[in-house]
Amino acid sequence: MIFLKIIAINYNICVEMIKELTYKEKRSEFISLLFDCKSIVDANKIIAEVKKKHYKAKHVLACLNLKNTNLAKEDGEPIKSMHLLLEYMNRNAIFEKLVVIVRYYGGVNLGQNRLSKVYYNQGVEILEN
Repeated sequence: MIFLKIIAINYNICVEMIKELTYKEKRSEFISLLFDCKSIVDANKIIAEVKKKHYKAKHVLACLNLKNTNLAKEDGEPIKSMHLLLEYMNRNAIFEKLVVIVRYYGGVNLGQNRLSKVYYNQGVEILEN
């Protein structure tokens, strides 16, 4: 578990990253990040900063559950695992947390089912631990 602070100077926001987890499967690397976040505007700014930091990553997926609205971004992946993660967050009353999952593609296709499970499991793991 790593505790860091990411400061998005360009956006004049200061966001504390709660934790970061890394998982590898078939040469792909998945980096899960968890942030406290209270608005979709801030979430989009954080996502932009993560994309800037991980500019070589193939995909950056995100999920935010607020009490009155939510956000699920699949970033071109042909799956709905972030929507499933939103359902998980609703069932467990997890609000104002932004989950961002960065994928560095390793050249081996995982298949839609396996890929969806990896994203979902990484989201659940970072929320539970």
